[in-house]
Amino acid sequence: MHKLLLPAVLLLTVAAVADVAPLEYAYEYDFTVTEVGSIYALVNYHSGPHEEFGPRLEEALAALEGGDIELIGAPFGVYLDDPSTAPADELHWLIGLPVVPGTPAPAAFDESRELEGGTIVTTTLYGELDFENLDVYDELYRYIAENGYEVAGPLVEIYDWHPARDPEGWATDFFVFIETPED
Repeated sequence: MHKLLLPAVLLLTVAAVADVAPLEYAYEYDFTVTEVGSIYALVNYHSGPHEEFGPRLEEALAALEGGDIELIGAPFGVYLDDPSTAPADELHWLIGLPVVPGTPAPAAFDESRELEGGTIVTTTLYGELDFENLDVYDELYRYIAENGYEVAGPLVEIYDWHPARDPEGWATDFFVFIETPED
């Protein structure tokens, strides 16, 4: 994940040399280390660019319309590969829709299963995200390294967004599974 930090360092170096103020981010991050429990979800596995997440999520939600399966939480994405080290067309990720445990997967889903919980570092961003000016990923991994943790699982994003709500009321949780290295 240190490769994600390189562009930020280069940007700050170039800005200092050019006597230009570095890019200022719109968000301040409040990181928390906590435990998260397991969750039962309908799951679809995907490969390809992360930009395909939105359309694939819309398809998954549309597949549930008119059925009798009720979501019991916000949709989430689990990102299994580092986009700074893997080509976009080789990235692996999944879409999860939380449901009551034991709910069978309808035909439009790969499976329904329990996803394990664990210790995480998390932060929440409120409002509509500006992905052109968003450094949450770098800051999340920097926090992990600076506080003596090791990455122990994938990056997860939980989306409390709804097009009928004002984007100012949206929230996105970002978290990474961690562990404390053995002394």
